[in-house]
Amino acid sequence: LALRFVFPLISIEGEAFWKILSSPVSKKKYLANKFIVPFLFLLIISLILNLLATRIYPFQLMIIPTLLSLFTTFTFVSLNLGMGIIYANFKESNPIRIASSQGATISFLLNIVYLVLMVLLLFNPVYKSFEQIKLYSTINIGQYLSPVLIIIVLSLLSAYIFLIAGYRSLLKK
Repeated sequence: LALRFVFPLISIEGEAFWKILSSPVSKKKYLANKFIVPFLFLLIISLILNLLATRIYPFQLMIIPTLLSLFTTFTFVSLNLGMGIIYANFKESNPIRIASSQGATISFLLNIVYLVLMVLLLFNPVYKSFEQIKLYSTINIGQYLSPVLIIIVLSLLSAYIFLIAGYRSLLKK
């Protein structure tokens, strides 16, 4: 959803983009406004899906996916918004074409790399949790600490990098 709806946000401004840049609104505020609405929309969808998917598990196993949903949504919106600014095409009016452009393909691949890293980091703790439930009926939540912290740091760092890259590209336009 982030690639389809967030990536083309800047490009669909089209030929009127110069009016936005020449308006008295700062570029930081413009970027923040372009970020917050899709972030909240996608976060709500993410949390609803997360709660529906984890409602059958013990409460301890619901906390971690909920926390990770927040950071994953933040990262996806940041990555796709930043890449959408870098690869903006103001001549194209069709958002579907924008979301299937070369820049969108690169953005898609970066999203996949992020997801694969999350799966690699969380595979062992999740596997151990289900083994513990099966054998002992308890969960050692501490085994999630280092992978979750790594994911949080990776998410914040990725989001920062892509938002700064997008902002710098916005300054050049």
